[in-house]
Amino acid sequence: MRPGWCCATATTGQIRRKLLIPQWSAQYSLMRVAFTSDLHIDITAHNRELLPYLVEEIERLSPDALVLAGDIANTLSGWDFALEAFRRLGIMKFVVPGNHDIWIESKRALRRAQDSTWKHDVALPASAGRHGFHYLPQHPVLIGDVWFVL
Repeated sequence: MRPGWCCATATTGQIRRKLLIPQWSAQYSLMRVAFTSDLHIDITAHNRELLPYLVEEIERLSPDALVLAGDIANTLSGWDFALEAFRRLGIMKFVVPGNHDIWIESKRALRRAQDSTWKHDVALPASAGRHGFHYLPQHPVLIGDVWFVL
């Protein structure tokens, strides 16, 4: 084993893997990260109504960063609404789209060349930037000694 590394075991279902991970050292800072996914805010009104409570809970926890990881909304307007709800958080914010986020919204959108690739590469990153989020599919971000990478 390489110096400075240790072995950990991870189990997923029936699969058991050995992982090499860096040994923890006091030289590394601690970072508290709030993480949520699958908000699906435009599937039901209830999901949308829960957003303010989620924001309040994140504020109460006082994390250093927030990661929204996929399936936030099926539509661009829903995506914008959700990201706007988190704008007031004075922390680093990251977003990663899921399969629902890049769905084609209509045949009309498709005729305007607004397909899944366009949503993923153009519309969602622009929205993320407008709402103070880093769009992780475009580039990793380093905060102190912690990398956020997709």
